[in-house]
Amino acid sequence: MRAFLTARGYQEVETPILGPHATPDRHLDSVPAAGGFLHTSPEFAMKRMLAAGSGPIFQVVKAFRAGESGRHHAVEFTIAEWYRLGPLEGLLREMDLLLGDLLGTPPAERRTYRELFLAGVGVDPLSAPEERLQTLAEAHGHPGRPDDRTAALDYLFSRLVEPGLGTRAPAIVTRFPAPLAALARLSDDDSRTAERFEVYWAGLELANGYDELQDPEEHRRRFAAENRARERAGKPAAHPDERFLAALEHPGIPRCSGVALGVDRLVMAALGASRLDEVVAFREAPGN
Repeated sequence: MRAFLTARGYQEVETPILGPHATPDRHLDSVPAAGGFLHTSPEFAMKRMLAAGSGPIFQVVKAFRAGESGRHHAVEFTIAEWYRLGPLEGLLREMDLLLGDLLGTPPAERRTYRELFLAGVGVDPLSAPEERLQTLAEAHGHPGRPDDRTAALDYLFSRLVEPGLGTRAPAIVTRFPAPLAALARLSDDDSRTAERFEVYWAGLELANGYDELQDPEEHRRRFAAENRARERAGKPAAHPDERFLAALEHPGIPRCSGVALGVDRLVMAALGASRLDEVVAFREAPGN
């Protein structure tokens, strides 16, 4: 993987894994350490490097997410993250080539989130009323009513769509609904969707990527929305990383796309393993 990326002009970098801020993402919980927090990914630090003029960069590093345990999850795991200058299409092609190079996979199949959701769930994720999505999630076993549209979409997609992805060829799912945008820019031709993608192969979600959001004020709005969702779920709010936001304001990050790839899951896919325990020698973090 390093050879693949360096041959395409990426520079390998290293950023701190310990910092003063927890992640604001409603779905993730940071691990406290030494008066700060271990990072859930190197995203914010790497984007500060992009703002400083680094050009294309990557790193392979440990990441930490509290409370994650199971066949495909661990508190401590290895992540590869890289950022390519320019719009998303180049990164999608590169992702397909990388999987073929590392795993010998056939060319990836691209499908939009909407078409997969329509086929698997039977309703339009972009226009179905929130009440309808929440009712469907309950009918399919959600433990209690989902809090909002985002939670209902996530649950229905994970239960009814994901199990069928990436069985014949890697599946690249594109154009997520705007409520699931995370830090992706909204689509130019349809603001109901965002330029976010996920990659699936051999029953595993391997990667999550974006055409990166550049607007600092929109970042602030999304961080505030995530914190409101965290508070509704009984989780502590996370203070935004002001150094990251300052870098977005000046000089700003260039137009770029980025992706985070789960290296442990990549090894699982390469070896046909069904559990992280089969490829990770040490699983000694709390909860594992």
